[in-house]
Amino acid sequence: MQKKNYVEKGVLTNHLINMRPNKRTPEQLEQLSKDVVEYYFNNPHANSSKYMQQKFKASEKIIRDILSAEFERRLENSITRRFLNL
Repeated sequence: MQKKNYVEKGVLTNHLINMRPNKRTPEQLEQLSKDVVEYYFNNPHANSSKYMQQKFKASEKIIRDILSAEFERRLENSITRRFLNL
């Protein structure tokens, strides 16, 4: 049985909201997603998982899911562009 990735189309599901004692709102998760992605690509020297966990006060799973969703989005975008140019 394969585990479900809880980041679907750029929006985190309620499962990840409930993992934290002080629950994040969907707006806070959306902002966290933007901040994590921006930081990851703008700071290649300091984008380790542990450092990002401390900086954003988020679990490894949340950061991993955010980055996985962004990589998947970029891959689909590049494949779509490749086929449009044919």
